[in-house]
Amino acid sequence: MIELTKTRRLTVATIVFVLIILVGLITFRRPDHKYTITSQEMLTIVNAPDNFIQLNDINNSALVLVDLRQAYDFNKGTIGDAINIPVSDILDKEVINMLIDWQKKSKTVVIFSDNLQSASAPWMLWRQMGYDNIKLLSGGFCKYISSRSGNEGATGDNMTEKPALDYGEFIKNASGGQEVVTPNSTIQISPIKRTKKSAAAGGC
Repeated sequence: MIELTKTRRLTVATIVFVLIILVGLITFRRPDHKYTITSQEMLTIVNAPDNFIQLNDINNSALVLVDLRQAYDFNKGTIGDAINIPVSDILDKEVINMLIDWQKKSKTVVIFSDNLQSASAPWMLWRQMGYDNIKLLSGGFCKYISSRSGNEGATGDNMTEKPALDYGEFIKNASGGQEVVTPNSTIQISPIKRTKKSAAAGGC
């Protein structure tokens, strides 16, 4: 009788174990997106000069321009016939299918956002997923706008800003063309004598 009970328990445990394995296999889902290169490999290619496209080189019908900004900003203006893919949508199935299609057709995809830094993370993610036909627009949309307005130094890769007014020249003109010299004045500072307060009772 004891042997029969042990056999039943062993049979039930085996069935439960098999059921757990089957449920695990049925519900197991492979990740939708896989990295094809490691983060270490990515570090070796991240600063390569051929990852960037200059503004002068975007007038090419073979390039696909992708604007990563939000739809609101995209609708206010973009570069040429760029396609809008907001950063929040870069892993959508439809977008991934577009990337696969462009890669099959050997199309070079140039992505941009307001500046180079904003587009770098999506570019790195797509590159790690194996889409090696994706380039970054050097300077981004801000540099594009600056180049059109003739104020290229205002924004760009280094985000250096030129002052709108030469204050030194302004002061000189305001003073009738003479150098403005401020007299050296010395101010006598007398120390304030503090009275020692008695310590409060209790506390720190």
